Amino acid sequence: MNRPYQFHFISFFSKNITSENTKMQIENLPNYSKNHHTRKGFKNDEGDPTVPDMHERAMFFKFMFSKVDVTTPLPVRKIPKEELSDSPTMRVWWLSHATILYQINHKYILTDPVFDEGASPVSGFIKRITPLPLTLDDLPEISYILLSHDHYDHLSYHTLTELKRKNPNVKIFAPLGVHTYVNNWDRNFNVVPFDWRQKVTIDDITFVCFPARHGSQRTMTDRATKLWCSWLFQFDNKTIYFPGDTAIGPHFAEVRNYVGKPIDLVMMPIGPQNPKAMMRKVHVDPTDARDMALILEAQTVVPIHYGTFPLGMEVEVSDIELLRRTWTECPLRLRVLKVGGRVDFIDGKFDVENEEEMIGHPE
Repeated sequence: MNRPYQFHFISFFSKNITSENTKMQIENLPNYSKNHHTRKGFKNDEGDPTVPDMHERAMFFKFMFSKVDVTTPLPVRKIPKEELSDSPTMRVWWLSHATILYQINHKYILTDPVFDEGASPVSGFIKRITPLPLTLDDLPEISYILLSHDHYDHLSYHTLTELKRKNPNVKIFAPLGVHTYVNNWDRNFNVVPFDWRQKVTIDDITFVCFPARHGSQRTMTDRATKLWCSWLFQFDNKTIYFPGDTAIGPHFAEVRNYVGKPIDLVMMPIGPQNPKAMMRKVHVDPTDARDMALILEAQTVVPIHYGTFPLGMEVEVSDIELLRRTWTECPLRLRVLKVGGRVDFIDGKFDVENEEEMIGHPE
């Protein structure tokens, strides 16, 4: 049974602890605090945008029965097995939605892996529209899985169970409360809990857990009992930022200030757009995504979190088309990948090796 006080107990002992399962040292950043911990659960740093008023509840039910914003599948590039080699290189593949495969030298990392055909506890609801570019069996050996929060389009029992079966030594990094939830599925999961503003260095990679402006809820009774987060990777003086699900917020500037230089690669969510009154409090839209990328001074931006599951209301202009329009005057490098497309670290930057990986031409 998940209760907020369990998470306060865990976080009380979280300062500079060594995980017994992984023998890794988890450190607090200088600005670590527990201001987002409350007796009722977790909250966002500046207020809690996830509590809907009556108007937003009405918007939610209207949204549930409206036309969805995804009408056609995105182009898919099937990933050949030989591409997933054990080589000293840095690559990132967009597998769909927030499921991303990262290769940092000889280690493979997944964020928010969901290989299911739907993103809902109800079969046949919120069905996958764009197919995956590979199967679970096609994946290389996975060393780390990073989870951002507990929503069904980001956390899958079936996917994690299969990944654990195929990768017995995989380590799962999860925000507070999510780790308890996953461990309740299977005590053999090697799950390491993180609070905001905590980090660990392992295999010459530093993983930093940063805030996101979102929320959590898996059932009708567990709202805000599990934390949500974003993740920063640092390695060989390079940086990748995965915002998870988030609205705009001061954490983008916090990440940029922490790193002290432009972020090399941002896997930036761009949707859903509508219903705006509800979505803007928990998601960035294409215009927000551009503005946050500018704050991060992102050297390369890859849009994600669109075109996979029907999560919003029908829009006049698609997420990706609106992003292209907003990017016209933006100086940052935008790479709109096909599902299964990848960027490589080439000549000091993350970029595509082949334009066939992309939808359209480079921005």
